[in-house]
Amino acid sequence: MKKNYIFLLMLLLLLLSWTIITTATNEQFPTEKIANIPIIELHPEECYSYHEFAEQDQAIQKKASGIWNTITPKINLDDLKIKVTASSTLGKAYQSTNIIDKKLETAWVEGVKGSGKGEWVKLTLNAKKVSHSSTPFSISSMGIIPGYAKNQTTWNENNRVKTMLVVIYTPASATQENEWVAFRLFLKDENKLQLFEIPIDYIAYNFELMTKTVWFKIEDVYKGTKYDDTCISEIVLRGGCEP
Repeated sequence: MKKNYIFLLMLLLLLLSWTIITTATNEQFPTEKIANIPIIELHPEECYSYHEFAEQDQAIQKKASGIWNTITPKINLDDLKIKVTASSTLGKAYQSTNIIDKKLETAWVEGVKGSGKGEWVKLTLNAKKVSHSSTPFSISSMGIIPGYAKNQTTWNENNRVKTMLVVIYTPASATQENEWVAFRLFLKDENKLQLFEIPIDYIAYNFELMTKTVWFKIEDVYKGTKYDDTCISEIVLRGGCEP
């Protein structure tokens, strides 16, 4: 009896070791909401090392009080809460919050079988600014490190994002335009923060509530040499910040 118990326990542990641990949500990507709007194609304007960009943008924020970003939001915002949700995740070590943790040695890794095309991550922003000026809350650019940036080996071994569909939702107000906007990002296979500027005609503004929801959906990938998992190390958003 004891031998049978030990055998069953070992079998259970073996089965668990074969299981890919994923966390998922019942939420859906907002495909219907963008069905009748144009998808704007964007290519990176510039590529930076992550820390170089963070240092430069911090200096810009200190000079201009109407600018914010997700790396150092409290320079010009009183508060910024970011909720991160993903369609799937390859276990706790690769959770979705890794995309905003400011660490290149971590990444969000999708958790489905295959290359992860169609998987997405969502950022829900809720900001606060006490002072007032003529600059409303907006997102004017976004930066992506579209692979596992820990080192060049992890970059090459895992899939990197080649094209990505980005959707930004801004709650409507009396003067609202571009409540829903969509962009297709064409990313380089380069281990850097790739910066995309949103054309001014497609920037949506919050004049009251300082809230945004942004989805990032994997459409195509550069294949890894060892693993069929698609990774994103960091996402950075920045824009105007005073309602």
